[in-house]
Parts: sequence; C-alpha cells; structure tokens
Amino acid sequence: MKIKYYIPSYGRADTIKTLKYLSKAIALVSPKEYDDYVKYNPDCKDRILKLPEGVQGFGKGRCLNYMLDNLWDDADQLIIIDDDVSCVMAHMKNEKDREVPEEEFYEICENICLLAKEWGCGIWGLSPNSDPMVYDEFKPFRLHAYLDGAITGYVFKDELRYDEKLTIKEDVDYFLQKLKKYHKALRVEKYYLKDEAFTNKGGCFDLRNSETEKKQFIEMQKKWGANIIRPNKPVATNSSKIRGLGGAIRLNLPFSGC
Repeated sequence: MKIKYYIPSYGRADTIKTLKYLSKAIALVSPKEYDDYVKYNPDCKDRILKLPEGVQGFGKGRCLNYMLDNLWDDADQLIIIDDDVSCVMAHMKNEKDREVPEEEFYEICENICLLAKEWGCGIWGLSPNSDPMVYDEFKPFRLHAYLDGAITGYVFKDELRYDEKLTIKEDVDYFLQKLKKYHKALRVEKYYLKDEAFTNKGGCFDLRNSETEKKQFIEMQKKWGANIIRPNKPVATNSSKIRGLGGAIRLNLPFSGC
C-alpha cells in the first residue's frame, strides 16, 4: 500500500513542527511564504512545495480540496496532518503516556489504513482526547465518533469535498458528509497528537473568533439540522484541548441513516 503524507501549512514558517517529526511528510505552502519556510527549515527544503496562488490563506477547506483534487493519482491513501504536531502519543493505561517514534508511527498508520479499508470506513483519525483518565483500553475503536481533522486518513477517493464557506467548521461538515456516505468513520482511541492547536499563531487561528464561531454554528444547524448540531458548554482543563468560543458544537451521533 502506498501512503502519502501531507502537511498543509500557512503562516507558520518559523513554528512548523510536523515537518521535523515526519521525514516522509511534505509541507504544502503559499508561494508568497515559500522562501520563509525554506529559510527557517533548511534541512527540510526538499519537502516544502508551493501550492498554486490563491489556494492558501482563504480557509483550510480550499487547500484541502485542492489536495483531494490533485494528490490522489499515485497513492492508495492520503494522510493529511496538521503542521503543529511535535509527536504522536500513545495512551498507556496505569503508566505514563509514551511518545511514538517516527518509524513506529508509519507502521501504525499503515495498519489503520488497512483496517479502515477492510471495514469500509470513509475516513479515519486519532483520538482528540489527551487525558489519560478518559482512555478506555477495552474500547480501542469507535465508528461514529467525531474526527477533529488534526490528522485525517482518506480511505477512498470520492466526490465529497470540504465546504469552503465554513472556514473554521469545515472539518465537522466533511466528517458528517463522510459519515452519511459510508455510515462509519474509524477513530483509533489509543493514539493522540501532541500539538498546539489552540495556542499556535497562523493557520486557522487568525480566522477563529467568537463571532465567526457563532455564525458558522448557525450555518451548520441550517445545513444539518438542530437535532445533529447542538450547542456545547465550554469546558477547559489543563489536560484537555476543549475550549469554548461561543459556537462550540456537540454532535448528536449517529444520525439517521448512518
């Protein structure tokens, strides 16, 4: 199985982390930022590629759609991962969580890709929860749990695309599209990403604010219905990624037909 790894990155030339963690991954950047990315990451310059003008900087959805339209030709599956990942972590029940070495990560991804294809899942991802107290070793997989888009394995090439109007909810909408089409999406609970999704500047961070969150929450309810898209109370702990910005979504899953 040929798997290709890509890192869409915008506004983080001096802070991109995933490029250094994964030597097989290719960063895709705006032409205007290409020189800065090479300047700050000279050891990785051969794995930094320019996207066409007008793809980056207009929301992540447009960039992801370009990748889905143009990068499938010589790959069995695509894995797209955020640019702020310093490593992948493995939950270890009753022990300290451990860092997953790079080569082991590739082996894990290949096994998940094979499993997701065998099970007929549209996409796969890892747990969004870094809290070891929540991890249940007897429930290693979930088939109707939300995938947050930090890492996405695209199992089958199809017609589904990201809604480019939803600049900060595009991952939620795309996940629901996949769930509706394939009736399941694989989430592997043992592994999670060590990243800076809610603190790192650049990327979608500059687009995210309470007003935009609320507007897109309303748009999501119009598109999918208030029974599926529900408000979520903001919660924040030292060990949790969850943050409330007034438009946080709680998904009512599975919905009818999946």
